[in-house]
Amino acid sequence: MATFYTTEEAKVRSSSSLASALDRSGLQLVRRVAVFHYTPAASELNNEWIVLGSLGIDDARIIPSLSYIRFSGTGTIDFKATLKKLGPTGTQTTISAATATVAALTAPIVLAPVAGVGDAIVLDQADKLILVLTTGASAVTLPVTCGIIIEIAYDAPAAG
Repeated sequence: MATFYTTEEAKVRSSSSLASALDRSGLQLVRRVAVFHYTPAASELNNEWIVLGSLGIDDARIIPSLSYIRFSGTGTIDFKATLKKLGPTGTQTTISAATATVAALTAPIVLAPVAGVGDAIVLDQADKLILVLTTGASAVTLPVTCGIIIEIAYDAPAAG
């Protein structure tokens, strides 16, 4: 019967040094959640962004399926949201698939990974997270009476 090894175990098996063979720091990640708050201006238009900000660390891997958009307050809303990475040169990388059209402030929205990409998007210190709002109309409906709480789950390297 054949035996197969993960990339990490194969590296340990091929190492000539005991110290590097025992080093498991690459396997040590810390799961964190960054929480961003946004109060709508009630003038947001289709395809405009909410700049959430930077996580401030290198090699953070976003986990869309553990990330949420929550609401407080009252009112009617109408938009779809997509989480994206905004690089220092302005390049955008889609992190989550567009949510279904949001109309009620009752239940949190769980973000979903982009098909074929999963949780493979990695951020560095200079990268920012943005939430792109879209709708079929020219304006996004976000009343000033509602607050938006965006919770972004990510894995970060453990402090060494």
